[in-house]
Amino acid sequence: MIYPIVKFGNPVLEKPAAPVTAFDGDLKKLVDDMFESMYAAHGVGLAAPQIGISKRLAVIDVTFKEDPNAKLVIVNPEIVRTEGRHTQNEGCLSIPDFREPVARARKVTIRAQDLAGKWFEKTGEDLLARAFLLNFLMPSPPTLVFCGTPAFAVPTLDALVEAGFVVRLVVTQPDRPRGRHMELAVSPVKRRALQLGLQIVQPDKIKNNEEFRAQLAGITPDAIVVVGYGRIIPQWMIDLPPLGNLNLHASLLPKYRGAGPIQWAIARGETITGVTTMRIDPGLDTGDILLQKEIPIAPQDTAVTLAPRMAEIGADLLIETLRGLQAGTIHPQPQDHAGATLAPILTKEDGRIDFHLTAREIWNRLRGFQPWPGAYTSFRGKNLHIWAAQPAERALRESEIEVADNLLVGCASGTALQVLEVQMEGKKRMPASDFIHGYQPRPGEKLGN
Repeated sequence: MIYPIVKFGNPVLEKPAAPVTAFDGDLKKLVDDMFESMYAAHGVGLAAPQIGISKRLAVIDVTFKEDPNAKLVIVNPEIVRTEGRHTQNEGCLSIPDFREPVARARKVTIRAQDLAGKWFEKTGEDLLARAFLLNFLMPSPPTLVFCGTPAFAVPTLDALVEAGFVVRLVVTQPDRPRGRHMELAVSPVKRRALQLGLQIVQPDKIKNNEEFRAQLAGITPDAIVVVGYGRIIPQWMIDLPPLGNLNLHASLLPKYRGAGPIQWAIARGETITGVTTMRIDPGLDTGDILLQKEIPIAPQDTAVTLAPRMAEIGADLLIETLRGLQAGTIHPQPQDHAGATLAPILTKEDGRIDFHLTAREIWNRLRGFQPWPGAYTSFRGKNLHIWAAQPAERALRESEIEVADNLLVGCASGTALQVLEVQMEGKKRMPASDFIHGYQPRPGEKLGN
């Protein structure tokens, strides 16, 4: 049977398709009809909604009958990852006469079921990757507003655009004066949004900003994605989109709620952290959990090395979350508030070394508080910043210096810290060996007050 192709604007293309649950003869017959309908329309890919059937099912043959082994059936598909970027002319059976250059991922890996219900993964490049994405875009992808400011948020913005989501507006913090000359600096998210050609707005305030509220209401977003925006989301924004305000948080909630989850997880000696997508509510990182993914913290990790890795993994998790919400396969879970811990915003005082802590505790804080506030103490009345160190097998009195082949300082419980790199007040960073040679610390001298 040859089905007529449903044209763009038909309601069946605008709503999420239902998952396939019955893997039977009727499904096989529908698939045969879909291939016949696709070939009759001279297409290489066809999703069930394009013939008026709201099911998460598609057929693809990028060889157009030249290779029988190239025929592909994907049932209840999910995108696992996308790679690269490629622009070429593209058409769509539901939009007659459309053929325009469109940028999409060059390589796409999907996870789907076959006609027997068995799950499999398939990677496609170029035309096959494009066919995967076009069939995922039936029905239309959600319309989004993206709120973010720091570098941590940029991979998520990139992932949303590359996956084909419609980012109608990017909301980021106003440009701020920075540096010695206090010149205005743009946020990393604004810089990337400009490169992507996205519309940007930078409101000074949002809670009682009627102009901004009207702008968002006019967009009617399906979801608002929030990654490190730096403002509390008001109730009117929470209530606006049907899929909610979706936040990517850099911890395994309910642990490390607050502004510094990456830093405090390392500072408190965690070996496992992770990322969480959640639906924002009026509390501080208290909303229902959507998805989570664990990430190991290596001994050599600092906040500087761990954050980019978490940002990339979190971007993929946010895409997975949006697709799951569209498909109805994600069920929000309330947080266990009894297990909550806090990760407050860092202050300069957090970087002051307390030698009443053990060497390992100080080392963890040094790694976690990079690049600011770092780890600092004093030596001979001047500030001494310790940039690199490691616990040592030595027992010394707290804050007391020992100089042998290296520079050691005593910490709590009979432990010691080997100092590797330092910076004296008003001087450049230097190896500990240069510090020993230049300042010649005496046995028994102490660091700190």
